[in-house]
Amino acid sequence: LSFDSVLSVSPHLAPSGSTIHAIWFGLDTIGGAAHAGIEYARSTDGGGTFSPAVTLAPASEAFNPGLLSCSGDMVFVTYAGIADGGFGTVFLLSTNGGASWAAPRLLRPSSFPRLIASYGNDLYVHFGEQRTTASGVLGSSDAGVTWEVRSTNAPPLTDMQVTATLIHAVGEYDLGLHH
Repeated sequence: LSFDSVLSVSPHLAPSGSTIHAIWFGLDTIGGAAHAGIEYARSTDGGGTFSPAVTLAPASEAFNPGLLSCSGDMVFVTYAGIADGGFGTVFLLSTNGGASWAAPRLLRPSSFPRLIASYGNDLYVHFGEQRTTASGVLGSSDAGVTWEVRSTNAPPLTDMQVTATLIHAVGEYDLGLHH
């Protein structure tokens, strides 16, 4: 998709019909590479060709690879970084299939996203707290316009899928004493 970054790590794909959205984290280990941070490209012909890479969040503002989900023409990206003057879980939204993007928004301070999943207008972000081992879930029923905390005591999850009526999630069982 791109040779503009010295290293490209943690790629993610999200298909919607014949459109395929892709993100990855471009690392510039030598200084001077054209793209560093969360990079985005899309294919509108089922993967035959891809658009030129666009930097959604520079490495100075995005501190880990992003997570990607889509639903129709809505494309969602979340990452740990800086937005609105604070550090935490940041959210990016495109309502036109990735052609343009809204400004980044800080969803939850002092946290980092673990997973993102969407179905229609329903969108969920599983997050971890920065200073503790606590995890939770943020939810939006209007495609990311408004958000609410759905849980602050969710277990750490490794995968999450959303249907019209349910959230399905899995994680690893923590060994040791449980009360």
